[in-house]
Amino acid sequence: MQAHINQEASNTWLRKGNMYGEKEGFMVAIQDQVINTRYYSKHIIKDPNTITDKCRLCKQQIETIDHIITGTQSTPEDTTM
Repeated sequence: MQAHINQEASNTWLRKGNMYGEKEGFMVAIQDQVINTRYYSKHIIKDPNTITDKCRLCKQQIETIDHIITGTQSTPEDTTM
């Protein structure tokens, strides 16, 4: 547990129950870091078709949930994915 995180506020969305199940499941998957990033695909799933774990946008950092959330740098032509 990290001291700077407000646990009460962080978990309010789970307790309120005003979210569709699909969205709640997606949010939990993000928290658990089981979203299909390139890092997840290459190193956890071990997909032989995933050649690189580099970010699709910046092509420099490893593509993880943390990298995506904290803001990846991209060029304008990369933003259409």
